[in-house]
Amino acid sequence: MSKKSKYVLLIGAVLFLALEVIDRAGLIYRIMSCRPEGGGNDAAWTHEQRETIALLDEGKYRDAEAKHRSALRRLEELYGPEHHRVIEAINGVGVACLMQGKLRDAEDSFLRSLRLSKKLFGQNDPRLYTPAEGLYQVYREEGDCDAAEEYAKLKLSIAEHAFGDADARLVESLEDLSAVYEARHAFTQCIPLYERVVDVQEKSSAYSRASRAHALAHLAFLYGAVGRYRDAEPLYVRSIQILKHIGNDVDEDEELATAVSNYADLLRATNRPKQAQALLEQYEHD
Repeated sequence: MSKKSKYVLLIGAVLFLALEVIDRAGLIYRIMSCRPEGGGNDAAWTHEQRETIALLDEGKYRDAEAKHRSALRRLEELYGPEHHRVIEAINGVGVACLMQGKLRDAEDSFLRSLRLSKKLFGQNDPRLYTPAEGLYQVYREEGDCDAAEEYAKLKLSIAEHAFGDADARLVESLEDLSAVYEARHAFTQCIPLYERVVDVQEKSSAYSRASRAHALAHLAFLYGAVGRYRDAEPLYVRSIQILKHIGNDVDEDEELATAVSNYADLLRATNRPKQAQALLEQYEHD
């Protein structure tokens, strides 16, 4: 999943996790006990959130930050510094700052949100996922693999406790932790995470064929990186077969080209240069 796509998920989480929780079965239900005392204030804040999400979608990150900072001051006056609506506004500030590249401000916001969320909700409440995701993104941007690993693990723990396998955040968390290990070339640590990604996606109808093909190809790449060519080859074959029948989407064409190139590398590494060349020529013509 691209960084841009992850930021879209993070923006959506600011509003989504503010209103709803997903249990292990993937069912959505309202948290009645978390409604604020004033119905009018609640409605006003929800409207304000939706306006800010629209600003983020339009790329007006500075305006979104200003609007959320204003809302944060008002909510702190209404409810005090430790309230779930205050946490939502802090998350909004963090996302707006992250989108502007203001990493220190984003880090401060998400750390504050995480501290308050742990205090109010406990260790594995789904409302911790947004600040954990935000901190992961901050530290990945900075290239701080140790800190990114810490929050990738936290995200995975929350996803395992709060969301079902059909929820994209579980697979996203597995992929993110794998990405940290891959940045260190620790491929043996990546493999069990990506094996789980493939297993989850193949057992659930919630994932697209393209998503499954990408997971298969990436697991094949990881197998190849540690010399497990026999395990890698059938995954490349399956991935390529799926991708070539999906259509002419630009992203999927790029995925197909990458899978073909990596499979050709595997064929050459296992002393089959003629097959590698034939494979490349076949997909050049296609």
